[in-house]
Amino acid sequence: MEAANRCVRLLGVLLAWIFFLRLSGISAWGEGEEEEAPELKTNPNATVITSEAFQLDMGKHEGLFTGNVLLMGNNLRMKSSDLTVYFDASGKQVERLVARGNVEIEQGNRVARASQAEYIVSEDKLVLTGSPELVQDKNRLTGSTITIYRSSDRMEVDGRSRVVLSDVGAKKEDH
Repeated sequence: MEAANRCVRLLGVLLAWIFFLRLSGISAWGEGEEEEAPELKTNPNATVITSEAFQLDMGKHEGLFTGNVLLMGNNLRMKSSDLTVYFDASGKQVERLVARGNVEIEQGNRVARASQAEYIVSEDKLVLTGSPELVQDKNRLTGSTITIYRSSDRMEVDGRSRVVLSDVGAKKEDH
């Protein structure tokens, strides 16, 4: 019973920390998938994760969601092939999250794509690798590695970067 209660508590901690992804969101995984989790209608602060399988190994201090992972939150959707959650030695705090395989994070008109996305909780830092791309409206940013420091509202692009700004300086006509 103690192990089951601990598992439930840890999953609650996991879901709370995954809330970090609210900076971005995820588009639909495919035909017939949930458009919106019903839990979000009654609890807008909830985070809902679906996957083909979930494994929790407290000996290794990690949890693994595998197969068609879809994370949904208020104004947020993230998809990936796998999502690994790493806990501290006590098993009570999430240290980092790593999404791998066709990662796509979507929030409003912003989309991030990469082979891997790693979030480091203590630094409030998101690192996108594997052909990362950020798109907002018609603007686009690519590089070898894109690092977003959420708490200081700054970003770094390592490797060959490319920025495409559309409609820069264009004036909108009054109708």
